Amino acid sequence: MQRKLRVLVAKPGLDGHDRGAKVVAAALRDSGMEVIYTGLHQSPAQIVEAAVQEDVDVVALSILSGAHMTLFPEVLELMKERGIGDRLLSGGGIVPPEDMETLARLGVGRLFGPHPRVVSRHPRRGGVRGPGRDRRCLAGRGPGCGGAAQAAARGGAASARPQARRPEAAGQARARRPPDRAQEGGARHPSRPGPQAPGRAQGPGRAQAPLAFRHPARMTALVAPPRPAVARDEGLPYLVEHWYLGPATRRYMMTRRFAEVLAHADLAPGLRVLDLGCGWGYGTLWANGQGCATAGVDLGQDQLAWARARLDPGGRLGLTRADAAALPFRDASFDRAISVEMLEHVFRPDRPRVLAEIARVLKPGGRLSLSTPNPASPIETLKRLAVRWPALRRRLPSACFPEAADDLAAYHPYRYHHPLTRGELAAGLEAAGFRVEGAHSFLWVPKTLPGALLGLARAVERGVETLPLLDRLGATTLVWATRLASGRSTT
Repeated sequence: MQRKLRVLVAKPGLDGHDRGAKVVAAALRDSGMEVIYTGLHQSPAQIVEAAVQEDVDVVALSILSGAHMTLFPEVLELMKERGIGDRLLSGGGIVPPEDMETLARLGVGRLFGPHPRVVSRHPRRGGVRGPGRDRRCLAGRGPGCGGAAQAAARGGAASARPQARRPEAAGQARARRPPDRAQEGGARHPSRPGPQAPGRAQGPGRAQAPLAFRHPARMTALVAPPRPAVARDEGLPYLVEHWYLGPATRRYMMTRRFAEVLAHADLAPGLRVLDLGCGWGYGTLWANGQGCATAGVDLGQDQLAWARARLDPGGRLGLTRADAAALPFRDASFDRAISVEMLEHVFRPDRPRVLAEIARVLKPGGRLSLSTPNPASPIETLKRLAVRWPALRRRLPSACFPEAADDLAAYHPYRYHHPLTRGELAAGLEAAGFRVEGAHSFLWVPKTLPGALLGLARAVERGVETLPLLDRLGATTLVWATRLASGRSTT
């Protein structure tokens, strides 16, 4: 059976306008293609690397910044260097007709300029229904089809290549549906919660629900932590080199964070589990060892490329590069979602969208379990003070400090660190359609503690975490919540 056309939709450079790219991605998906969306601010090298890793047939660039005469030729040259120069490079944006002709002579496929209509076969999935000819074009049918749709109509050599696919957990990847809007004003579809700012009540006159710190009645028994054999060589991801292979204290802290999140996710064999911000795949590997069908997503191409090559050459973990604000999965695809230390790195204006996306891909009754640094902890308090007092900062070990501004042009997830308060977590989860079941804080062992003292420190830590007041001051906050069937919390 002929496999579906695979399209990579990418936003290169500093262009931060992604609505059009997401609408086009949704339209291509609804026309039967498999779509991988890279997210914002991708370099040409990252785009081509993703195209190679995903084995796509079409690379489609969305460029509204005016840099098309630089970016298209650079991506095209890198595609030739990586041996995928036979794949179609297409795209669109603010591209004058004379520039389109120049790029076409270089070997770039058909480009598309601004158009007042949103082309989609499903009006509520992409906006206003476009004309019939445009819909046929996106589906690869009808005369005059160009770009990605033209490749679909041809069904040429690229579509006949042998399959190089991930397992079902990742093979069902699709572009995310953009937020439903009846008009530009932003009316939401009544059946799906829309993004809402943390801290704002869902209904009029409702007070923000407190985030109760309580332990669950039961926790899932986990299999032993995975211990993949990793050689100490060059090119290791930072978290592998300095935490997994690092001192015993750091490895204990890393393992405990994953253990707490996985145990409170209530995993069971056969469940479909999504690991958000999977990094180098340790949590995904552990959940897979628990008998679950897994998919892991992360923005960091370097970590994912390493994990695919070294930990998952067979593709059973389902590791995919994707933006958590635009998950490439269908609605209600997963039974569980887990996330370890990701949410604090998400751009603050995007956090409501991320939580709404998690709710979208979770089945009603599905469980979300996530951890994030606790801003009330002593270490996060010291970090905030260190941002103001350089002398204190020089005395602290290297760490992520809460100093990056909410500037999208300068945003980088690895340098952005703004943990959520308990109130922000509660309000954000409720607005996205979750019921918070409970939370607690843990981890009192500092990462600089000598390994010889780790046993004693762990014993003290266990005692401290049982004290009611100190329970709120641990370094890490853990929250577990249930996806409501109605998409709206009633607490």
